[in-house]
Amino acid sequence: MPANDAHDATDGGDILVYDNPVWHGIKARVIAAFADVKLGDGIGYFEAVAIDDYLKPEDPLYQAERARDDRQDWMSIVRYSTTIGGDLSWSCHCFMDLQGLYFYLPASLLINHEWLNYSLLEPNTALLDLLTRLQWEVLIDFYAYHVDYDWSVAWHMNDTGTPCPSCGKINGRASMTRVDATVLVENGDDFRIWRMLRSAYQLRFGEAYPSPA
Repeated sequence: MPANDAHDATDGGDILVYDNPVWHGIKARVIAAFADVKLGDGIGYFEAVAIDDYLKPEDPLYQAERARDDRQDWMSIVRYSTTIGGDLSWSCHCFMDLQGLYFYLPASLLINHEWLNYSLLEPNTALLDLLTRLQWEVLIDFYAYHVDYDWSVAWHMNDTGTPCPSCGKINGRASMTRVDATVLVENGDDFRIWRMLRSAYQLRFGEAYPSPA
């Protein structure tokens, strides 16, 4: 999808670095809202990778990987991802316990939230139950940012094709009607999660979450 100010991103493996004021604001809110989240005795990223690699808890290598997990600062995951070009394990969350997922959640918002989509589409109600009201609001606004509803609908209406990465030839198609573009956007994972989170927020807190300006 071509970029406007809200979608301009530098692709760095799993890391998408957006350079616009709206994203910088959301990033700051994520850091502030999840500042007190600790891993404690939960299963962190490196221990989860060890489990994925079929290591046993008594294995010295397993213990060494578990010891690599920072238990106080989830931003350490973001920093680690940056140093290796974003090439994090895509299946590690499958082996985390609930506290590990909670610790990993804000880091994933700043790295790549695709795994989170799977957890929220189910949804993982136990994970959502851990969130404070402020964290709920940040999560909703994070997904609203990625949906960028009006822009996304307009883009699909005006898109006439994408260039082939090999030959550069445009693989054209007829521009979409507004109805078709709306259906496509609303069937996307980010929109479905954004809508689910807003509905769940209203049930949980007894009031509707304000619509974006």
